[in-house]
Amino acid sequence: MILSLHYQDFKIIFTVFLFWISIQFGQIVEDSIAYFMVLSLGIVHGANDLFILKKKTIPKIDPLKFFP
Repeated sequence: MILSLHYQDFKIIFTVFLFWISIQFGQIVEDSIAYFMVLSLGIVHGANDLFILKKKTIPKIDPLKFFP
């Protein structure tokens, strides 16, 4: 319960911070920050997906089981 309250507070503060950035800086700076975040978080997210797929084991099928 406490963790969810802190997470909600973080989301609100982060949203206000992003609104402040969009008001304070021009569109070029805003687009640059967006591209940087997409590339950096995208690489981390993709690496995490590859790590999860690497850990997942694929069951091997024995072809002799299908023949009586």
